[in-house]
Amino acid sequence: MLSGIEISNSFATIDHLQTKLSHRQRGLTRDMDDLFKSIFKGAALILVGICLNASLRAQDVVDGIAAIVNDSVITFSQVKQQVDRQEQALRDALRDNPDEMVKRVKALRLEALNALIERELILQEFKKQGFDLPDRYVEARLRETIEQQFDGNRAAFIKTLEAQGLSMQEFREDMKKT
Repeated sequence: MLSGIEISNSFATIDHLQTKLSHRQRGLTRDMDDLFKSIFKGAALILVGICLNASLRAQDVVDGIAAIVNDSVITFSQVKQQVDRQEQALRDALRDNPDEMVKRVKALRLEALNALIERELILQEFKKQGFDLPDRYVEARLRETIEQQFDGNRAAFIKTLEAQGLSMQEFREDMKKT
């Protein structure tokens, strides 16, 4: 049998071991807390990055199909390109009359869409007959694109082409196809 002293020493050893274990558990708990905080911060940063990236892409991806002409697509951004300046002028002029502004902007966009559809039909028929677009037409469209989309800044247009990995010649060839 164990004597009272041995039992007391056993309890002291058990208490000492429990205290040591408790300190280790607290240390592990702190380490785990730090680990979870680091993981949480990392996940939060990744989530913020994903959200920012998605919101930036959302601005580019809001385009959709406005019309399909045989095998060609006309997008909303193409329609908007056609009417951008006129639409802004309408918005400025009719700021105090939102109902009229909405009505006129819709009519302007519809008119632009119809013009794009008509142009596409003419181009398709032209190609169907075996004709090729004259260079002067491509150059006129090129000047129109630079004027409308880049406020006439040819250098900005060329930089944009380079950023997209296109040369001016490749862009002209693409214009001939479309």
